[in-house]
Amino acid sequence: MASGEDFTVGEGLTALVVTATTIVPESGTTTRLGVTIRALGLLGIDRIDVLALESLSHLARRGHVKRRREQLVEIGCTPRFRPLMSQRGPGGRAAMVRIAGRTVKKTIKKLSPDVVFAVNADAAAACAHAWQSLNSPAQKVFELHGVESEEAIASGNVQRDAPAHRQRVEIESRALEWADFVVAPTAHASSWGGDRTSNDAQWLDLPTLSDIAIDDDQLRRDRQFTRTRLGWNKNRIALYVGGMSPWQQPDLMMKTFSSLYKTDDSWRLLVATQDADSAARIAASHAIPEALVAIETHPHAKIAEIASAGDIAFLLRKPHLMNLCASPTKFAEYLEAGVPVAISNSLPTFSALCRSGRVGVEIQANAGPQEIANEIASFVDGNSRAGSSQLCRQESKDKFRMDRAVETYNQILERAAR
Repeated sequence: MASGEDFTVGEGLTALVVTATTIVPESGTTTRLGVTIRALGLLGIDRIDVLALESLSHLARRGHVKRRREQLVEIGCTPRFRPLMSQRGPGGRAAMVRIAGRTVKKTIKKLSPDVVFAVNADAAAACAHAWQSLNSPAQKVFELHGVESEEAIASGNVQRDAPAHRQRVEIESRALEWADFVVAPTAHASSWGGDRTSNDAQWLDLPTLSDIAIDDDQLRRDRQFTRTRLGWNKNRIALYVGGMSPWQQPDLMMKTFSSLYKTDDSWRLLVATQDADSAARIAASHAIPEALVAIETHPHAKIAEIASAGDIAFLLRKPHLMNLCASPTKFAEYLEAGVPVAISNSLPTFSALCRSGRVGVEIQANAGPQEIANEIASFVDGNSRAGSSQLCRQESKDKFRMDRAVETYNQILERAAR
């Protein structure tokens, strides 16, 4: 299928997209939200509203909210920002979700959407609360971007089986039971969720797609520009795009880079992150000289320009259910930027793709820095940069472009249209 432009199944339909996780700062959440909105627009939806339930602290950042509002309008929707009660209040997360359900109910009564998309568990559980006293025929779609209860454990925010963790599990169960459709990032996620629900929801697999689309000529210009700007035209560049949370293993990345440099002193490290201070501290803690690493913060629109400079990109994760079910945003972005990926096999869906498609290195999850460095060096030495880039770009086109989202949402809208 060449383009979603041939679809008109959404004509005459309206959609409401509900978020209950912050979309004010740029993140993987905002990337996935943008993909959903653009795909629905390509399917001819008459009106797309976004109910963004945000914490008061983020709503207070009026300039940031205004910018996000303008960006959402630009891609074809009408945003409605509303306050989200803090989960630190009485009743915790469960009370936050229950109160959010009242806002969802009011919004649905006002807009009467044909399809409601909830893009995280809190949002879907809030919708479930709203539906208890709603007589709405809308199709109900839960976009399961990950196992949030497991992510909280991996991030160190909660302990397993503690009250806060049990609340998260209950919220996920309520979200799954609410849905007519669940859009899951991997087959592993579908298997995990399917075992936890008794309803007859239809499960659809959709990995996190790249909302970056760049032609080959521009990519070559961007690569040359960034490498020249950094003064690294003759160097090999290891790349990382993303946060500095412990579960993303920034320490292992820095140790691996040190091992690469000790073997070949032409290596340099380029890090694009919204948490530059933490990245700098971690690099310093591993005694990486400042001249060897560039740590920068850029808007999402510039990621392709920055990432194109890389020769290999890091995506290192520990064995964990969270990773088994995850579809990292950066994986699709790396491929679109033409950069092969060094990826842990704890992300099996995508490490297998790297192996079969020759678009990177599959790393054993328990591998140490020197072993990872050896695998990377062997891959880079054994493959031409131009050839690897071409394979990555083709894999991005085949599996991670907008057409895949259009095909998925088309199935949902066909049912809504009936």
